[in-house]
Amino acid sequence: MIEQLAMLGEEAVCSLAGIHTRSSMAGGARVVVGADASVILSDAVDEPGVSGVWSGELFRLMGPASAVVRARLVDEPDGPLPVHLFVRVFGGCRYLGVGRPVYSSCAGGELLQCDLRIEPPLAPEVLDEVRPTGPSPQTPSLDWLTQIGEDPVTALGHFACAWYPRPVPAPVTPGAVPADLPRALREFYRLAHQRPEMLGRQNRILPATELRTGADPRRVVFGEENQLCFHWELDPAEADPVVWLKAAEDSAEREPLSGFLMQFSLFEAMTGAPYQAHAWYTPVPEPLMQDLTDRLRSVPLRPWRWPADPTTFHVAPGLIACTSGLGDGMFEITIGAQHRGALRPYGELGIDWSSFDG
Repeated sequence: MIEQLAMLGEEAVCSLAGIHTRSSMAGGARVVVGADASVILSDAVDEPGVSGVWSGELFRLMGPASAVVRARLVDEPDGPLPVHLFVRVFGGCRYLGVGRPVYSSCAGGELLQCDLRIEPPLAPEVLDEVRPTGPSPQTPSLDWLTQIGEDPVTALGHFACAWYPRPVPAPVTPGAVPADLPRALREFYRLAHQRPEMLGRQNRILPATELRTGADPRRVVFGEENQLCFHWELDPAEADPVVWLKAAEDSAEREPLSGFLMQFSLFEAMTGAPYQAHAWYTPVPEPLMQDLTDRLRSVPLRPWRWPADPTTFHVAPGLIACTSGLGDGMFEITIGAQHRGALRPYGELGIDWSSFDG
């Protein structure tokens, strides 16, 4: 039995798979499947889309991977054959332990991603060796914050242009967005035409072609929750309309459409960011929540109502955080960051993170 963090040569690593081996590459990692075990050997990297250590608890294998690898990791994840995880470092290959598949994504018969649990978790000093994290690159400007009070629609445009890299330019098709919609929604659609992720990954703003009349014929349904538990409506006759959250009971969002779309965009940008921190299962007491938000800049908008009421936003360059009040001075916190270096400092605040990619 190999002890966790032992150092081996690459030939010895591959021999752990036993006889009748088949070797292939997946996301830059070498995967060897044999009669005795599977071996995954990656470089010490920290890049989304590349196989390697993702956090102290997870190793992420990125595909596409061969059918043999999929069969071993997905079709037989609880079988008797271990999956040994190694990372190339200076001097050899560092053993991380036996990985247990906990999540997989497949399409068209191909394995696109497989997360494996590292047990026991790696200590921070080990992470620095097997997943070296460099300094944060240039991050988006926060100039849009100062514009929110005067013109939230313009602020949204500057935020979107700063946060999302724009794909190949594609001009908005004339007439694709009804001209009688409020200015804020028309501008949102213009931005989303070149940045479709703005329409949402968790919840979504309906494309202009899918807008529909609400139960009240004066209103239009323009957004919906991911499980269709509720939707959002507005009266298009108003210049900056009230946004109605339609569930068991109607409730009005505190911000009109212009501010609401800013909040929606912040939330979706946060949930779509490559690096995440979640404090969901153990509520965070107010002093710790305050310690976090004191290090960030508050977004000057009134709280919105989802995922809990009240929910507020705070930001830093390349980072968005939302805090949701649960009552009795306790909070739920989610952070999304564009670079791991922007997230790492918040792992040292004493918050009991249920997951932390820093």
